Amino acid sequence: TANQRPTIEVILELSTIKMYLRNHEKVSQSGEMIRTLQLQVQQSDERNQALQLQVRQSDERIITSEEHLRYAEERLRIEQQQKREIEQRAIIAEQRSGALQVQSNSKDNIITRLQGEINQLRSIPVIQSLPPLITKLNLPYQEDGQIRGSSFIHTNDNNNKCTITVDPIIEQGITRFEAIFKDHDGEEFSKIIFFIDTNK
Repeated sequence: TANQRPTIEVILELSTIKMYLRNHEKVSQSGEMIRTLQLQVQQSDERNQALQLQVRQSDERIITSEEHLRYAEERLRIEQQQKREIEQRAIIAEQRSGALQVQSNSKDNIITRLQGEINQLRSIPVIQSLPPLITKLNLPYQEDGQIRGSSFIHTNDNNNKCTITVDPIIEQGITRFEAIFKDHDGEEFSKIIFFIDTNK
């Protein structure tokens, strides 16, 4: 009847259905939460990947900047080395130029001196060669030796130094005087020739 109370079986069945529905709803909510969490995780992974990409790009830019910096430093070092080499070559060239200038001045001085000597030699009058002179020996002190023709023989009685003059007197020009000394080996013997200018 309509007023008849439901049986225990019916009540239990209804409770089971409600429990199932509640569980199913919870499962659905859990699944939705899982999908939401999975979506959040996926979005987080995408953000992480984007950040990692940015980090890699930043690292690449840093590496590129460091390479550019090293390249610029190397270029600067090469340019400084080239500058030092150019300065060194300039110093060497300046030193060589100074040495060449000194040599040039020295050569000019030598040429000037030689030219002066040539001019002096040209100003000397040419003296004609004179025929051989027949000389006469004069012995002021007879006790030291004697004259025999064109020879002077020293006495054996002493070891005095002798003065010998020659005629004729040479008044100008150039004359060669030749004397031969004999028989004085092993003895102390000095030969001194004086030329006296009688015009003074």
